[in-house]
Formats: sequence, structure tokens, C-alpha cells
Amino acid sequence: MKTGLIYLVAVWTFAARVQAEESNVDPVTGMKIAEHWELARKHCTLCHSAKQFLRQRGNRRTWASIIEWMQVKQGLWSFDPATKDKLLTY
Repeated sequence: MKTGLIYLVAVWTFAARVQAEESNVDPVTGMKIAEHWELARKHCTLCHSAKQFLRQRGNRRTWASIIEWMQVKQGLWSFDPATKDKLLTY
């Protein structure tokens, strides 16, 4: 009986944690709702789906390089330094 109760509490705790994490996700784009997420949505989903970048990983340097590549090779507009910093922070 005690083992079953421990299991039940563990499952409930896990489910509550997953629900809390999922509530911080925009249901339309799948983007995590965090500081500067709306700015990223505004700029980054004009040309492609959020899925395009959500499945990629990288650090700040990686993303700066990707932005620069898109500006040089794909015609992405320039960002003022503050906007670029906010996008990279997101």
C-alpha cells in the first residue's frame, strides 16, 4: 500500500511539472513564452515556421552566426544592436 501511494505521488508530481512547463508554450507557434519571445515570433516567423528553428540547438554565438548568414545569403533585414541582442537573448 505504501509503495502504491509513493508511486501515485510521484506520477502526480511529474504530471504537474509537465503541465506547468507546457503552459509556458505559445499554442500557435510552439515557442517558449519567455522574455523577448514576441519579438522573436515577429521577426523569425515571417519567413519560416517556428518549427524551423525550434528543432535546432546552439549557443548565442551559433545563433549570431545564423542571423548573419541569413542577412548575407537570404536577404534578412538588418537589426539594430538592441533588437539583435534581444533576439539572441531569447
